[in-house]
Amino acid sequence: VGVPRIEERTRALTAHLRARLAESGHQFHGSSELAFSVLKMKPRRKSPQELYDLLWTRHRIATSVTGTGPFAGVRFSPHVYNSLDQMDEIAQAVRQLDA
Repeated sequence: VGVPRIEERTRALTAHLRARLAESGHQFHGSSELAFSVLKMKPRRKSPQELYDLLWTRHRIATSVTGTGPFAGVRFSPHVYNSLDQMDEIAQAVRQLDA
């Protein structure tokens, strides 16, 4: 596959997820230009820990969490083995759980 194609794919997945989450008003830490395959989102109504727990228990979506501080949020890390459909599923789950 090669490193350039992996980088291109992971950037595309991350940008797609970012765009889908932004549609529901979610905000992010960091700029999209500097993001590679990491996206840290600020939940709108839940605490980061609550959303992290709900994503795992209800949808088996694995994330990481920073619970407090100026960069509190839920971190998504799409990679080459993920699909655009999976990014859409994540965005839908976040919309349902953090409405």
